[in-house]
Amino acid sequence: MSTKRDRSETLKRALTDTIDLLTTMKEYLIIVEGINQEFQALISKYNEFKRYFLDLKSTSKDLEVISHIIQRKDIKNVLVELLSVLEETDKSIRSFIDNFSIKSNLIETIQLQSSDFIKNLDQINLEEAFGNIHKLNEILRKIRDSISLSSRRSESNERQSINNILNILRELRNTLEFLSDCLSNLRDGSLSFLESQGGAAEGSKSISRRAISLANFIEGSTDIWVHDLISAITGLRSVTGELETQEVTLRIAGKRKTEESESLKIPIDDLLIRYPPFEPVHEEADGVIGSNVWFIDSKNVSLYFYPGKFPRDMIIKGLGKSLSHGLKLLEVETVNLMKGNVQEIILGVHLRERASYVRNLWVKYGSRKLYERLRDELSHRERTIKEHVQREASIKQVIENLQKEYAFLINKEERKAYRVNDLGYVWYCIRGYAMSTDPYDLDCPFKDKCRIGQHMERRRCGNWSRSRKLFPKVYVESERRLLGELEYPAKVGLFNLAVGRGVLTIEYFTGAQWFMPTFAASFGNLTRVEFKQPIVKELPSTNAVGFSLPLSLVRALLSELMDEQVTPKPEVKLAVGEEELAVTLDRLLLSKYLFYKLTGKGYHQLEFLQLSMSKIEEEASKFFKKLKLNESEIEDLLSFLVSVLGHTLSHLFHSFISSSLELEPRNLSYTYIVDSEKLTVLVFENSPFGVIDLPGHVLAHFGSYEQMIEQFLSFAERSLDQHEKEIIQYKKHSLEDIKRKATSSTAPNDSNPLMTVKGRLNIAEKLEKSWYIPLVNHNVIMDIPTFIHYLFLSNSDIVEKIAKEFKVDSDELQRWLDSLVRDYTGIVHCIDGCTACVVLDQGCFNALTQNLTLSRNLVKWILKVLLGRETVYGRGSKLIDPLLSVARKEVIILSPYVDEEGVKILEKVAGRGVKVIVLTREEYIRNYGSMLRERGVVLYPVRDRHDKMIIIDNDIIVETTQNLSSFSSINSFKIARDPERAKNLKAQLLKASEALPQGISTL
Repeated sequence: MSTKRDRSETLKRALTDTIDLLTTMKEYLIIVEGINQEFQALISKYNEFKRYFLDLKSTSKDLEVISHIIQRKDIKNVLVELLSVLEETDKSIRSFIDNFSIKSNLIETIQLQSSDFIKNLDQINLEEAFGNIHKLNEILRKIRDSISLSSRRSESNERQSINNILNILRELRNTLEFLSDCLSNLRDGSLSFLESQGGAAEGSKSISRRAISLANFIEGSTDIWVHDLISAITGLRSVTGELETQEVTLRIAGKRKTEESESLKIPIDDLLIRYPPFEPVHEEADGVIGSNVWFIDSKNVSLYFYPGKFPRDMIIKGLGKSLSHGLKLLEVETVNLMKGNVQEIILGVHLRERASYVRNLWVKYGSRKLYERLRDELSHRERTIKEHVQREASIKQVIENLQKEYAFLINKEERKAYRVNDLGYVWYCIRGYAMSTDPYDLDCPFKDKCRIGQHMERRRCGNWSRSRKLFPKVYVESERRLLGELEYPAKVGLFNLAVGRGVLTIEYFTGAQWFMPTFAASFGNLTRVEFKQPIVKELPSTNAVGFSLPLSLVRALLSELMDEQVTPKPEVKLAVGEEELAVTLDRLLLSKYLFYKLTGKGYHQLEFLQLSMSKIEEEASKFFKKLKLNESEIEDLLSFLVSVLGHTLSHLFHSFISSSLELEPRNLSYTYIVDSEKLTVLVFENSPFGVIDLPGHVLAHFGSYEQMIEQFLSFAERSLDQHEKEIIQYKKHSLEDIKRKATSSTAPNDSNPLMTVKGRLNIAEKLEKSWYIPLVNHNVIMDIPTFIHYLFLSNSDIVEKIAKEFKVDSDELQRWLDSLVRDYTGIVHCIDGCTACVVLDQGCFNALTQNLTLSRNLVKWILKVLLGRETVYGRGSKLIDPLLSVARKEVIILSPYVDEEGVKILEKVAGRGVKVIVLTREEYIRNYGSMLRERGVVLYPVRDRHDKMIIIDNDIIVETTQNLSSFSSINSFKIARDPERAKNLKAQLLKASEALPQGISTL
């Protein structure tokens, strides 16, 4: 734990360095800032490169099929060469980033290791990759152009596949060009820095990140208040101890100074939660609520303005500092649609080509009619208005008059609507295709852009809502990266403690997402916009705590879980009732992966849910067949599951740390890191200079890092089990109560089944048996919100078919659909991660796809396995090596049988410097003894034993049915941490052996 004196000295040094940077070292500041920015840009673009590289690998099978069909072997040859070159490129850039991103101070590293830094840069050669991309690109273009626009389906599919691959190649080339520029700029910047310092200087001054951050803050500010400077120095916003983070000035256009307090300066996190882009500001300005909004220029949207054109800056109105790896937001000024030149803005969010009814989702902001009515009425009155107070009273009176007219119009139309001056509410398409904040849009304003609406001619669209809803909450998605060296001070079984002090953390806000409102209560079409430039938030020197798990073991456990030949498997309940519905965990996870892949990470579910049941079953069948045959797809599946595991553990750990230490959740953030060796889960301070001292706080509260992990594991197990129990019990009790009401009801029979409990139960049973269960049987498992949406959107016309069968009105059935599925079926409310409770966790970086990117059942299973609560089954060929790789000091293996493959594994472990003791039958000691002793393996003979066991580092015990032989067979493994029992077992095993080698004694 850092002392008060340590913190005082650190702050003193930072202030001294800041003064130097602003006076005698300005050139240093400019060069250093450039190097840091280029390095962050390199990391950011590398992740894009990796994504496109994996996309190309996943489509390589399609390209091989095409090359076989058209008999062009050169395609396959160039593709293989390109993938090989990209693999090397990936390794070299990853190695460079790994070598230098973990350093606590990149500039200090360049000073002390300049030759290594430059050498590593020079080893990255992208020219060969460019050449191969160009070669494959040219071949594919010629083939595509030679394919006629035939109606033959095969040629059409080939053309589509080629276009997809050409798009990937284009993105790969663009990304590699950016990476090339970054590497060149890094090299030039490093050489300039060393030249300004007189070479790789011994004794040249090292400047802390904190000083650089302070200097940039002062240098980049025009007006600095004393409290701003104190906040920047201390990392605290006020005397109450509220954490200082990057702040943004928000100017809400049209608000009076007395209400606005000049301008609102708030942390960027608060801005993006309370006043996110694309969502109307729910505050009054000149008598109208929701007339203000702001946007960020995005890749997949079009903006249309009425009347005329409007400037298209990165931020529609505001100020941002452009960085090489994103945009640092400084000021935001909203657009007021009741003032100025623009009264309406139309937002079109582009969908993928598969969408069947619409190519865009549409949002209309503002109301030209309301604007003109207010303008006309006020201009007439303002001739006699001289005082501000009089004008305010006049606005209020005008709005009251308009409200009376509006209420009359709404009542006449038999509709429900909120006040005419509240643009925070929307009319909407019940299919989720569009919405409008204009209170006068009683019919859809986008009929000409929709295939359904185009057939309406002059009629009103039946899919347009008859009441208004609150504008959906917009969530800004992000990616978090932690750069800096982590320490691993202790270990609890398979969990390695991780601590980081003074680490750089960067959050990239990359897009925004919301649910388009539909007929359903809390779910709709997921709409996502992707920013052209991410908004960047930096924490230059914060603190983190967490833990890591060995990646090879995690992937091995997941691999065996997903192998359909490995049984038994854990089960997950999907529905309760007379016949409970359950699936094995691997099937549930496969369904998540199916949705994740076929719906573009969950962002394009609308297109998938519109398909008929037979088409969904066909798509699922093709997907799972391809998965079995494609090794790279299986690797992608495992990577997806590792990510799901890391994401869910991060949520749990964040919740545990904030509640245990009694810290506000908003003062902490979480992330997880997957590298070549481990999965690391971290919680860090949402503070630029680590003023909480999270590692010290943990030690003070728990007494040790080990205690923190042990208490977390207990908390996680307990809370997950309790949550599961409560969900099932709630569903059982509520369903039993409904059935009891149905049987005891004395109400007269009603010709409308929707008007009786028994009738609603019958319809719900039909929905479950005829639509939900058949989908589950094809490994398409939906949670309740997704299933409700599917019932309504599907091309199978499910609502109409059910309405016809039960002789009810289809519109009335549609209104009941949400309640029928939620309350009257046996489907449990939260199967494995629920989007409905996303508001409980503001810190999630993928808010509305949590049902795909989280899995409490996976975490529950993996924790039970790693803590010895559950036996796992699998092949020794997958599990033995990862288990033994955990050992750092010593491994004791009891295995009556040994074969040559087992010998290789033992040699590998001993080759890492681990002491290996094997107890086996004498015949195997005779067969392999001399070879193993040469590698340092100690052998003990045993007789009449059939049990198998592994003891790792006198700490972990693995009880198994697997010998050091026949590794392809399926066996059981029970992993438990028990240091005391491990030592006792070791002593018993050695004592029971027939002979002890000289110098080896029992414990």
